[in-house]
Parts: sequence; C-alpha cells; structure tokens
Amino acid sequence: PTRPACAQTDNKLFNKVMIVFAFLCDEAASMREHAFENLLPALLLLSEPPTAAPTGPAASAGEVARPEVVAAQALPLLLAVQQFVGRVNSVAINLVHQLASLYEARQRLFAATFRAVTLRRAFDALGEIFGILIALDDALQRADHLPDAMTAYRRMVANMQNEVRAALLRLRSRSRSRSRARARVPGL
Repeated sequence: PTRPACAQTDNKLFNKVMIVFAFLCDEAASMREHAFENLLPALLLLSEPPTAAPTGPAASAGEVARPEVVAAQALPLLLAVQQFVGRVNSVAINLVHQLASLYEARQRLFAATFRAVTLRRAFDALGEIFGILIALDDALQRADHLPDAMTAYRRMVANMQNEVRAALLRLRSRSRSRSRARARVPGL
C-alpha cells in the first residue's frame, strides 16, 4: 500500500520538522505491530507453566521440564526482547527530545510556527510506545517461573566452567609432569 505524501508548505523548516515527527510516528506504529504480532505471543507462551515434551518411551505428558532447559530455550526470545526494548527506548527518547525542543517557549520556531499547531499524533505515538513497554513488562511478570529457571541456568553454566577449568588444570599438570619426566631421562 502506498502512503500519502506529507503535506508540503512554503515553510521549509516546518516541513523538515513534520518529516521527523512523521518518521517517529511511523516507527512507533511499526514497533507496536512487531511487538503485538511477534514478541507478546511468544512471551505469553513463555509465561505458561513449563512442561517437557514427551521424547522417550518413559516420558509422561505431564512431566515438568528442567528449569535450566526452560531458561536456555527462553534466551533467544529474551535477547530479542532486550534488543527491541533498546530500540523502543531510543525512539521514545528521540520523540521526547524533539517535542521538548519544539515546545520550549524560548524557541523562536515555536513562537513563529508551532504555537497553534497540535501534534496529537506525536503524543499518541509516545503513548503507543509506553503501551508497548507496559505490555512487554506485564508478559514478563507473568512468567513467574523464569527467575528460578535463570538461576538454575547460571548455576549450570558456572558448573560447566568450573569443570572445564579443572580439566585444563589436570591437563597442564600432566603435561608438566611428562616434561619433567623427559628432562630427568638422560638422552632425551
């Protein structure tokens, strides 16, 4: 679908400011669509109690998944949400800065051009942004099993790191003892 062109006036500065606000409003609408179509459904599924999919003959349908497995499976989604929230945050900050600089009473542009202009769509876009963040926060708050799962995942990763360190230390000590043994053997 084609978008209607921005209205053009003789005031070039007004046109530039309106283009900035139009872009930020479109970006907010695009982010809202992405959040409500992609991220929120996945987050709401994450808030369901974890159950393991039956994989073997002994697995039962009601078996609960291990918490560290739940956390590992949630990590890609949580990373996507984190990146999305960073993007939403930058658009919100940009929109607030643009509005603040425009509506500052000492600003000549405000007195000359925008005193009678209401940028309702820009304020609505800011409201959409806050609504997105509230919805994401609510969906994450519903996943009350996630903090315990993340703790179990961190513990598992720490144990794996400790096991790797211990294995490396054993290998180093073996190689040192072999090199010492070779140094003691005459003719090598």
